[in-house]
Amino acid sequence: MAGEVADRRRAITLPDGTDPVTVAAATNPGISSWVALRRRVVLRTAASVLVLRATGSAGRLAVQIAKHLGAAHVVTAGRDPERLHLLPGPGHGRDRLLAGRAEAQLGALPSLPAGASY
Repeated sequence: MAGEVADRRRAITLPDGTDPVTVAAATNPGISSWVALRRRVVLRTAASVLVLRATGSAGRLAVQIAKHLGAAHVVTAGRDPERLHLLPGPGHGRDRLLAGRAEAQLGALPSLPAGASY
C-alpha cells in the first residue's frame, strides 16, 4: 500500500521511551472524553463537572481533561472506592469522590435551584 496513512499535520512525535502501544490504547477513551467535554457541552470557566464511571479508562481521562479545560471542581462517581482513590487528587484531578451504588451517589449531590447548571 503506497501513500501516507495519516495527515502529518495532525501527527506528533512521541518522546523517547514512550510506548506507542500504550498511546494507541489511550487514544479512543481519551478522544471520547475530549469530545464529550469540548463538543457536547459548553464547559464554562470554573465550572463543576460530574464524571460518572470515573474508574474506567474514559472516566479517568475525563477527570484530567476536565481539569485541563478549566473545571474548578471535578466530582467523580464509581462503584469501586479503591480505584476512585487512585485518581489524581485535588488540583490535578478529582475534588470529591462518590463511591457505591448510583442511588446512593446521587443522594450525596447538592440540590440545585430550578434552571441552574452545575
